[in-house]
Amino acid sequence: MHLSKACELEDFHRPEAAEVIRFIEADLARAHPAFPRGREHRKSWEYQQIWRGLESLGALRDDARLLVTNAGGDQILFALTRRAGAVFAVDRYDHILRTNPGGSCLFDPNRFVRTPVNLNRLVLQNMDPRFLRFDADSFDAVVAMQFSAYAAERDAGLALLEVERVLKPGGIAILRAELVVNDAEPLELPDLCLHTAHSLYARIGYSPGLHPVDDFVADVSPATAATCIPFSEVLRDLQLGVCRYPHIVLEMEGRRFTSATVFLRKVA
Repeated sequence: MHLSKACELEDFHRPEAAEVIRFIEADLARAHPAFPRGREHRKSWEYQQIWRGLESLGALRDDARLLVTNAGGDQILFALTRRAGAVFAVDRYDHILRTNPGGSCLFDPNRFVRTPVNLNRLVLQNMDPRFLRFDADSFDAVVAMQFSAYAAERDAGLALLEVERVLKPGGIAILRAELVVNDAEPLELPDLCLHTAHSLYARIGYSPGLHPVDDFVADVSPATAATCIPFSEVLRDLQLGVCRYPHIVLEMEGRRFTSATVFLRKVA
């Protein structure tokens, strides 16, 4: 399994990936027997990539302490409670209220739970990921679900240095970001950065103690590129309560982008 890469359509059709997606989103698997085939969504890809990556690197086990930042209401957060000893989830109330009112499990986790969860292992906290209130060397893994939310280089650097600080030596950091997959420059908005591979790794350089686990694969297949949907149409679909599939590559201001994960290890 390649860990640091862009989301591709073909990934959904690999049996090992589909199995994990069906496990994490069991409600959709029950409703759609062929799921995820025919309902390929980049969010589902993110879930299996994080789960399988943690598992393959030995960070998903009964005694593991995990931290998820910018947690939102992602199903991977709840799924991790079924395998890890403790899952800490942090988000910022002020940011949620400004960008997505009611859009975080911090307000009411039961609103977001769709599949089995062990709430006894879940700790929810209002906290800025740039200034974490945890001791150094506290976690076996940290998952930054919205690394692209740090449009300013300074904010991204602060968040990464905090990830490095709270990770145990040898611990795993996972950055989930939006990646531009066509020949275009990065796009910086107030609460979102569409990264190129170059701009993403330039920001990773702010944290010298975090080293890539593997090489980054930024290219996507022609079949993946062909799934592109204008972001304006995605917003319209959301208002109508529908989703178009495959939901993998989106387009905004000339940038075609999808999800990507980067896996890093804290050097001892």
